Amino acid sequence: MNTTSLLVDILIIGIQVSIWIAGFIFSFIFPFSQVMRAMEKFPASAIIVVIAIFYTLGLIFDYIIANIFTHFKSEEEKATYRDGLVISILSFDKQIQIFLDNQYARLRISRATLINLPIIIISSCCFVLTNPISLRFSLCYSIIAILIIGIIMTILSYIGWKERNKTYWNYIKATLQKMEIDQKKTGPTTLVEN
Repeated sequence: MNTTSLLVDILIIGIQVSIWIAGFIFSFIFPFSQVMRAMEKFPASAIIVVIAIFYTLGLIFDYIIANIFTHFKSEEEKATYRDGLVISILSFDKQIQIFLDNQYARLRISRATLINLPIIIISSCCFVLTNPISLRFSLCYSIIAILIIGIIMTILSYIGWKERNKTYWNYIKATLQKMEIDQKKTGPTTLVEN
């Protein structure tokens, strides 16, 4: 598995989660102005701790989100995982493994965005309501703008997730068919050892 891409997709999920957690914290627990003053005193090396927090949140919430989306899998998808076919596919060919890992990372980001985006919208509205800042627009217009942009982005995220999921499973099916064809040609013990 490509550890660099794994790190990036988990970090992206962690950043998404951190945005809505920060929105709620700055809305209801700590005033944003106090946090900004405190952040000025943080050393540059604190970025390592922040990345570790993002990564940890990404791991935790990716697991939670994956479990939520398990309920939306078709019977064919569930059977593919249950029968261990995905492991067979990933051990079939190194190039296919890298390609499918890349596709799965994109699927992981799109499904996390679909869940995190509505929560980010809610936390953003809470933040704007509880932290009066000088805005060009009135508070009402700001909330309406957040909601409209958020709803459009959530709809686009849903479409993106559906297409990404369909594409990923088409690749899985195509690889299974290729494996079956290769096994018919050369016998059942031709999986490539990597």
